[in-house]
Amino acid sequence: MEPLVEVNNNQEMDVALEVGAKFIGINNRNLRTFEVDPKTTEKVISGRNLDGIIIAALSGISCRKDVTELPSKVRAILVGEALMVASNPVNKIKELLGEKIVYVKVCGLMNIESTMAAVEAGADMIGLMFAESKRKLSVEKAKEIVSAIHKWRNEKQRPKINLENHTMERWFFDAKEKYIELMNSLSPLIVGVFADNEVEYINTIAEQVDLDLIQLSGHEGFDVIKKLNRLTIKAVHIGHESPEVIVEHIKPIPLGILLDTSDPNVRGGTGKTFDWGIAQKISKRIPFILAGGLNSDNVQQGVVQSSAYAVDVSSGVETDGQKDIRKIQDFIKNAKTLHY
Repeated sequence: MEPLVEVNNNQEMDVALEVGAKFIGINNRNLRTFEVDPKTTEKVISGRNLDGIIIAALSGISCRKDVTELPSKVRAILVGEALMVASNPVNKIKELLGEKIVYVKVCGLMNIESTMAAVEAGADMIGLMFAESKRKLSVEKAKEIVSAIHKWRNEKQRPKINLENHTMERWFFDAKEKYIELMNSLSPLIVGVFADNEVEYINTIAEQVDLDLIQLSGHEGFDVIKKLNRLTIKAVHIGHESPEVIVEHIKPIPLGILLDTSDPNVRGGTGKTFDWGIAQKISKRIPFILAGGLNSDNVQQGVVQSSAYAVDVSSGVETDGQKDIRKIQDFIKNAKTLHY
């Protein structure tokens, strides 16, 4: 058995090497001041011959970027706090390892039972409808559902979300990383879905219900987002336009983009698929959530063919117009167990 010898500075590293330590952990946290310096590992191993020695980086590692920026001589990491605060530790481990994760939004939930079934099954986002739809919720019913989610978060010791629209200045792939960070740490995110509604109505509902995010699924313009009081997902409807034309019309304003099937007669989701080949070409320029006609049978194919990082489902987990708990569980399981 080889012990892990922990060091924090060059002097301690000298001692560890002198006594023949073969497994050395470099703590980026100074245990006297408790301050974290991510560059500690690099400073301690710089210029040293470490052949035959396993170097591990400890502390201050919370995302994939932290891992990829470690020196090449580091062969292991030790992560504690990031896993403790993660809403889904399995997803967090996959993220740190650079494995692909499919995030799931279950939309159009109308009661506590099906909502909490989705939450327990691992949904990363819960979509509540406030646009004109057969799934539209009253403020009172939405509050009941949100209260149940908050109670679950509190039991899991999830921190309360405090998101301001003006804090999101990054876009495209940086925005995706921010979105993923939110889902990994604070899920399930509560998303209010609107379509061509007045700004005042949207902002009022967001405050009354205590939404985390807003989703615009109508034909409203991107500039509307600047007037909203939450970070926003914007739906882009895919018809017969080329990927180049679609990308050209997307403005760098929302937190995320959702691709759905175009139907001039429908506001919001259509329940129909579109050409995922178009989505795959868009993915090279813009990361997105895939929606439209997904179900447990085709979700894996949809992700692979489109290169989506997240999926959105509503009618695909229903039976006779009502959410089916078994279908919700199967959909999330199939999305989450995809390896490619």
